[in-house]
This record gives sequence, C-alpha cells and structure tokens, in this order.
Amino acid sequence: MKKRIHRLIHNVRTGGIVKTLSRARMYRAACERYGLVYFGSVDAQSDEHTMVRGLTVSAQHKDRHYCVGSIEGYDVILLERSDQLYFPYKQPESYRWTILQIDLERTHLPHVFIDAHQHQSAFYDALFAKYPQMKQNDTHLFADHDSRFTHAFTTHSSPQDVPRMLPILTYEVTATLGHHFPHYDFELYDDKLLVYSSNRPPTKPVIDNMFRAGIWFAREIEKITHPTS
Repeated sequence: MKKRIHRLIHNVRTGGIVKTLSRARMYRAACERYGLVYFGSVDAQSDEHTMVRGLTVSAQHKDRHYCVGSIEGYDVILLERSDQLYFPYKQPESYRWTILQIDLERTHLPHVFIDAHQHQSAFYDALFAKYPQMKQNDTHLFADHDSRFTHAFTTHSSPQDVPRMLPILTYEVTATLGHHFPHYDFELYDDKLLVYSSNRPPTKPVIDNMFRAGIWFAREIEKITHPTS
C-alpha cells in the first residue's frame, strides 16, 4: 500500500497537475512583467471576454491562461489554446499553442498565414477545409528576399490577397522574421496580428520573444498601412 501511495504522489508531482501549475505560473509571471490581468480559463460561450479567433479556432478547442491588457498603445490578449485535430484517414494530432493577439486600429489586413512549419498534415487539411480560398503561395514571390525567410517560412493567402500582402512583407520585414523570429507563426486578418508558438513550453524566453516579435511587427505594419500617421 505504501509503495502505491508513493507512486501516486510521484505521478502527481511529475504529471499533469504540476505541469498545469507550472504553466499557470509562467503566464502569471508574464502578466506581472507586462502589466496584464490574468483570468485563467475562459468559457468560449461567455460574452465577458473577447474571443481570440484566427485559424486555430474550432468548436472544441479549449482556452486557458487568458491574459489581457495594453502594451505600448496596443490592446493585447495572451492565452494558451489546446485542441486535437481529426481528419479522415489521418492520425489525430494534438496541439497546444501559446497565442498572442494584437489589435491594430484603423487597419484592415489581408488574411495571411506566415507559416514556420510547426504543424503536421491534419492541421493543413483542416486549415484548407476551413479556408478553401487560402492557398500556399509560390515561393518565387520572395525569390529575391533574404534566404533565411524563404527557408524558415512559407506564406498562405487567397490569390486575390497577394497584391495586398506583398507591400506588408517588405525586404526588411522578411529579413527580420527570418533572422530573429523563425520559430513563430504569424497570422494577419482584419485588424488583428496573431503570433503563435506551437507545442513548446511557455517559458519566459518564448513569451518574451513573442511580445518582441508582435510589437515590432505591429509597428512595421502600421508604418506601411498608415505612412503619414
């Protein structure tokens, strides 16, 4: 009996409970660093919180560690989203994303997914089923850009959004993404910029780099979309 109790205590300490507490501490610490408010779990059906949408939204996803506030003039939401993706004849794929959403006022962006290759086949099958107009763009669009961008990322958008996407992804922007932020996905749509870290622990360096990438990219987008403001 004592051996079984010790095993149970060991499993609790090394298993899901401790991991959940550890993740909560990481998000709470991020809230303290950035002056955000921590709300914990969020009911997707509730009107109390702004829903983070984007390409990872689904009927069954779960959002935890909801953090909200304002940084350098931008309204932001940081949270953890988990989901299991199913697609016919494919193995289920489990994902846990850390997501940073930044609101960009007075901006209407094309829907673009800047993909750092963090996902497997069921994710892309679900993506293209959900957004049939979205296609993987030809890599030749960025043939004369920094090679680190073209090695680290592919871009996805509807064909009609390509002319609106290219002025945003300038030589300087793609070079910075390739050199400094190759481990994160980025999504643009409407007035939102989303930064994704997929299936990586939400460590301080990961979260801090997400904020660094997101605020920098938001400022670059505003320079391009509102050059005189």
